[in-house]
Amino acid sequence: MEVINNKESIVEIIEYNDKIIPILKEEIHQEALKYLNIYMLDKNHQKIEMMGYVGVLKLTNKVTLYSYSKVSIENILRMYNYITKKIEWKDDKIFLNKSINILNTLSYIFISEVEDIVRNSFRRFYKNINENMMILKGRILFYDTIQKNRFTPYLFCEYFEFTDDILDNQILKYAIFLQMKAYSGDIKQIELFNKLRYLYSFFNNITLRHITLDDINKVFYDRLNKNYEKAHYISKFFIEYLYVQHGIGEKKFFSFMINMNDIFEEFIRSIIRRYNHNYKVINGNYTEKTLDYIDKKIIKIKPDIILEKEGQTKIIIDCKYKKIKKIEDDQHIDMSKPFPSDVYQLLSYLITYKCKKGIIIYPKGEAEDVELNIQVETEIYKIKIKQIDLTNLDEIEMKNFVYNIDN
Repeated sequence: MEVINNKESIVEIIEYNDKIIPILKEEIHQEALKYLNIYMLDKNHQKIEMMGYVGVLKLTNKVTLYSYSKVSIENILRMYNYITKKIEWKDDKIFLNKSINILNTLSYIFISEVEDIVRNSFRRFYKNINENMMILKGRILFYDTIQKNRFTPYLFCEYFEFTDDILDNQILKYAIFLQMKAYSGDIKQIELFNKLRYLYSFFNNITLRHITLDDINKVFYDRLNKNYEKAHYISKFFIEYLYVQHGIGEKKFFSFMINMNDIFEEFIRSIIRRYNHNYKVINGNYTEKTLDYIDKKIIKIKPDIILEKEGQTKIIIDCKYKKIKKIEDDQHIDMSKPFPSDVYQLLSYLITYKCKKGIIIYPKGEAEDVELNIQVETEIYKIKIKQIDLTNLDEIEMKNFVYNIDN
């Protein structure tokens, strides 16, 4: 960490790594502790341990943390693309450099897309409006007029107005607004802030309102608004992950932290749904069961993915986006194999769901592909360890991986 003339300093770290830094003199924003662990080493140093998050995090008023992914930013976008709505992906105009933090990268891509929209395909459409007014416009809503306008000269009317204040543009305005809030007051981000402020001026006639992921999912793309699709796709990142909170006075906390564990799990679930139609794919997080006979403790069982066929649970999948740490004290353990705890966790799922077959999926390079047969009393459970190459997410590779997932 570098401190120059008491100005803001930066901590850079790779996910699932730790870093020793000088003691942070200011109070650490409590929200930051959701994403990392901070340990005291001595009176002069602390150790930051980054969990499975990638992005930008304001630690204190003067210290910002940048967490970089072990896979490229481009492949994070491709994974998210599989999860959300598959759009045509071409080489991007913005160079996706791993050394650039993901928030800035997404902002540059977003700005490029919105600039094209503003220049070439800014959309206007007929909007349905219901309004209480003194003159007749469109058609009268007799029921509302009678119920709400007794003894007044007002009429409830319904009419259509050709306007640019439509959902397509409201999504873009809200995404610009979120980024401006995050970048405001940061001298190092003045270029991005000015670009966003310039774009924001084109949306003066657009209503600024809180947009949700459900709102974006309501948009249907056709030849008239196809150019909005990628900008909306990038907007989902800001809406889902960019959190800005203004505190008292000058204090401000913001984070753009992507949970790579959740992305990896949902990515695996999405490609199985897309390319393997032999099973019904169930999100196990919504089919919670209770295992209450281990050491008299209540344990909640929530598998990542359940594959069903004809109403029967056939395969249980556990997704592990993690870095397997080397155990220095035991030279006899081959750490290229999965953690025993991962195997025991999946085994508990299999026993609880009365399923004989399970799969643990890691990113390629984190564990060997192996097959284990584990006997518990009279039952034999088969557990496979599989790897997926996150550096090669083309269509053929994904189809081959999913096709062979149960072999």
